[in-house]
Amino acid sequence: MQKEKLYLEDIFDIDWNQAKIKFNQTEPKENKNPLELWCMNPETVNTEWLFWENDKNRFKEGEIAICLIKLPHDLWLFTTIKKITKVLPTKNGVHYEGEELQEYAPYFGRLIIRFHKSTMPVIQKATNFFQQLEVLELRSEKYTGDKFPGYDKVHLSWFQLEHIFKCKKPDWLNALSQQKGIYLITDTSNGKLYVGSASGENEGLWQRWEQYVKNGHGGNQELKALDFDHIKRFFTYTILENYNFNVSREIIIEREQWWKTVLDSVKHGYNKK
Repeated sequence: MQKEKLYLEDIFDIDWNQAKIKFNQTEPKENKNPLELWCMNPETVNTEWLFWENDKNRFKEGEIAICLIKLPHDLWLFTTIKKITKVLPTKNGVHYEGEELQEYAPYFGRLIIRFHKSTMPVIQKATNFFQQLEVLELRSEKYTGDKFPGYDKVHLSWFQLEHIFKCKKPDWLNALSQQKGIYLITDTSNGKLYVGSASGENEGLWQRWEQYVKNGHGGNQELKALDFDHIKRFFTYTILENYNFNVSREIIIEREQWWKTVLDSVKHGYNKK
């Protein structure tokens, strides 16, 4: 009888007794999102995160390491599978070398798996649950991150913003470079707000926000006083209003001042006036 669902064991012809799986998830304390890091540079996750150790020996030579990255709703992105070829002497860093199994390369960054991970360790023997790894989707193209959701649904961490700009994602570039607007920056560590605007004749939201990726403060004196690492860890970016380039600078500045008053971002935030 044909199974109604397809599982990873149905398409991966490996010795599951020799396989271990690394579940990569965001580290809240460091605000490092493996999905964003992988999109910018796959080896950051496929080697550094997969083979990093702190005085442990999670893999042995000859074992197979499978790398998964967390997506929303119990979904995982398969990014690589490697056979361990060497155990390195490093005890606080990349502790292994491995060869990618090239027969599975067509699945890298395209295969979506469904699996509910409990509180088990990030690296687990595959024999414990490999029959539960449901193959949900094989994407036509490699995953590149979230699509532009619409101006009224933009809410980004600094690291998400950095990823968008480094990758120059076409849908985001097109949307943000063609609109002026008023935006809100929130310091999630203390609730302080900063209201800003992109109001120049040739300055869209893309050009304005690019400055925050480069230096964190965008020229604002109050933000210059903050450590860049603090900004990277705690700042989020939201669009309050967006306008086409026919709208005058005066109207946008007037609306910016209105938002500053409503949100009281001068008295209780980072706006000076």
